[in-house]
Amino acid sequence: MEWFKEWSDCVFLCHEDQSSFARQRMVSQLRLLPNRIDGTSAILAARLLEVAAYLVIHPGRLGSIGGIFLPKPDRIEDIERVGSLLCRLIEHASAEIEIVQAITFANEPKNEQLHQCYLAAGLKKTADLHQMECTVTVQVEIPSEQIAFPNGKGTIRFVPWEPAMDLRFTELVDRTYIETLDVPELNGLRDSHSTLVGYAASLPTTERPWWFLRDDTGSDIGCLMLCPYSDFTELVYVGLVPESRGHGYSKSVMRFAHRWTRDRGLHRIVLAVDVRNTPAIKLYHSLGYEMVGSVSAWIRSV
Repeated sequence: MEWFKEWSDCVFLCHEDQSSFARQRMVSQLRLLPNRIDGTSAILAARLLEVAAYLVIHPGRLGSIGGIFLPKPDRIEDIERVGSLLCRLIEHASAEIEIVQAITFANEPKNEQLHQCYLAAGLKKTADLHQMECTVTVQVEIPSEQIAFPNGKGTIRFVPWEPAMDLRFTELVDRTYIETLDVPELNGLRDSHSTLVGYAASLPTTERPWWFLRDDTGSDIGCLMLCPYSDFTELVYVGLVPESRGHGYSKSVMRFAHRWTRDRGLHRIVLAVDVRNTPAIKLYHSLGYEMVGSVSAWIRSV
């Protein structure tokens, strides 16, 4: 295995089918990532004979396979070399990551080769996800200063996350993972605190638009996490504890997310949902969300 002197050269090579502008934008985004704990780059880029690949180390002990280069025509020995190369990159980063993920997009021409490479590196296909988005037009007949919405079981209070409440929030997230329909295979593979560190690192500002969801008794019934960008809001995560599901809370939570988005001058929300999560998909459709794409998630525990 040979390391690239400039990891950006590997990025350009692995994405040679994309425009120069798209590749340069990708490199610019990767340069924004914080360095590793030893001060070196978060991008590990290497080649093995004619194949190449790079691994990205994200905050929150997460690694992701950024790209793979296979010479043409494809040969089975090159697939095996990529698998070996990825395993070496993962081993090199193993002290800093808990899981490695990879994403493939529906109808991507290289998917079959990518899948073979991921399998050779020990990754498994974990879930198919629908990418959905909505133009925020739902009118909420509630003054913006209120933070409670009526539903069949009373009201929900949206209590903002604070640093002093971090442990309580982490424990609440753990409870919402119980019997979840959104990628249940991930439950237990990654420490929830690390997951939240990763979510926080992806925020473009120091603000954390995260909330505890509490009922009339003051009990925590769920959580909501959003991430605003320049022209849209991402619904990062919404979860309810098992005993609070099926009571109509989710629609109120989504309306709060819509109102929060509009209050910031944004008019679009995007999200990803497990194709097996039928109740959530039904809810999103009822609120005007449309499917705009599909991806497959591949995971390996380190």
